[in-house]
Amino acid sequence: MSEDQNLSAIPPLPGGVRRYKATLDGLLGWIGRAAPPLLVFREALGERYGSPGKTAADAYLRVLEGAHLVERRGDHVKLARAGEEYRKDPSPERLFEQLRTTYAGFLEALVLAGTEGVSGPEHFKRLLERLLGRRWKTQSQAVFRRNWLVSMGFVMRTEQGDVLTRRGLTLLRAHAAEVAEIRRRVEDLLQEELEEEVAKAEAAAPFEAWDEPWEPVEMEAAGTAPKDVEPPLWSSDRLVLKYDQIEKHLHRLVFPDALLRRVCAALTSGKHLLLVGPPGTGKTDLALAIGSAAKEAGYCSDILPTTASADWTTFDTIGGYALQKDGAMRFRPGVFLAAVERRQWLLIDELNRADIDRAFGELLTVLAGRGTHAPFALDDGRMVSIGPEPDRTHRVPPSFRLLATMNTWDRASLFRLSHAVQRRFAIVSIGIPRDEEYSRIMEQYARDPAGGPEPLEPRALDAMKALFCSAGLFAHRPLGPAIALDMVRYMRCRGAGGEGFVEALAMFVLPQLEGLLPEAAAEILRLVHKTTKGWAPRASLLDLGARLREMFPLATFSSP
Repeated sequence: MSEDQNLSAIPPLPGGVRRYKATLDGLLGWIGRAAPPLLVFREALGERYGSPGKTAADAYLRVLEGAHLVERRGDHVKLARAGEEYRKDPSPERLFEQLRTTYAGFLEALVLAGTEGVSGPEHFKRLLERLLGRRWKTQSQAVFRRNWLVSMGFVMRTEQGDVLTRRGLTLLRAHAAEVAEIRRRVEDLLQEELEEEVAKAEAAAPFEAWDEPWEPVEMEAAGTAPKDVEPPLWSSDRLVLKYDQIEKHLHRLVFPDALLRRVCAALTSGKHLLLVGPPGTGKTDLALAIGSAAKEAGYCSDILPTTASADWTTFDTIGGYALQKDGAMRFRPGVFLAAVERRQWLLIDELNRADIDRAFGELLTVLAGRGTHAPFALDDGRMVSIGPEPDRTHRVPPSFRLLATMNTWDRASLFRLSHAVQRRFAIVSIGIPRDEEYSRIMEQYARDPAGGPEPLEPRALDAMKALFCSAGLFAHRPLGPAIALDMVRYMRCRGAGGEGFVEALAMFVLPQLEGLLPEAAAEILRLVHKTTKGWAPRASLLDLGARLREMFPLATFSSP
């Protein structure tokens, strides 16, 4: 926040939400022509807008004075120098900058309007307050800032909520450095909220502290133990995974030390783990590394990976009767019980794609550390029984963990997971690297012998840097390095200059744009045209545009 900004309360203007700017422009035009006495100003507002009284008129005047557009000279209201300049160019962008000189929070409000996972006016107000470091008694000031953005054409009201317009997206790009920092602060705040939710859940069901550290037992080399041999610590009442145990299984992947330590603390505290982040940030690879560390430490025989789907039921997770080749109906375990039978941990990718309450059913009780029964009989006549006790048909020991992943651009779906589901997971967010680190990763892989037969040509690397940054693609859809490196690998194998670049975009980036606003999709295509001008064949760009039109039929796309 600049020194000349303050946190003054900004009032609305009469005429309706969408006409704040039109009302302001009309008032400035009148003041510029008439320089009315203050008394006449108040009376005119009452007659024109039905807003009689000194208090209302003075509130409207404060908006104009606060933005340094008008000033009082004696008993008259006249245009200030900034007001005269604004009348020459009454653009929304100029008004936005003028309002920002006094009323802090406009750029932050614009960023929040385009942030997925901001759920409702109260959540918007709470995040804006934390960004600005102040508290408002009501939602009014957050609402008024949103209304001003609507009136200036930067935000559009829809049945699904406020969305950024093309003009709003352009304005964000004009403040790319500030916007990148605000977005990182918003991500931190959203992460804090998730961690607070986890802390509440842990407080409601605390785990006992351990007096002594538990040292894991060394295992034999992977794959040497017979399938019927229980891993040494499978039945342990304690689980301790340390940073170095996971880090050694990450191979070429690099994650912040603090993130890995949060993961270790969450697993050790008894929680199952939900990794949340943009596509390509290595969530699945990290989960597999955690599973490898647990296997090496002796807590499981391996990790069983699967992907959730919208049609999942308890048949897919617990199991049910299935027709066998001999014509008999026998119990077939679902993925959860299959993992337990094999003494494996379970990894569920894209957890929120399933209706978890419907798909997990009685397993929610099991994930809380208690037992349950299922209405199915095994071949030996016993009924399926799941839980931590030794006499269960499927014992789930305290050392068992369910790991899951979820994409950030599905963040709203996280809040559709029931409170009961959220309580059973520690939720850890994985973000994308800063622009400088992202560029360094691409530069390193562009010449890495393992990445392809030939180094990536400089023109292609420059195009990748222009696309994969906060002022480029990430302004609309953050994507992790794995997707960028897939593109680099393809281009190093394919060659073909700009044509190969556009082909790689179509294969690896387009599938990640699902759910974008039409305006954002159009901005991305314009960015691609600018980045590849004079390099990519027109035919390739036209084909890419056709693909985008199929995905976003309501968008207006430019031609190359």
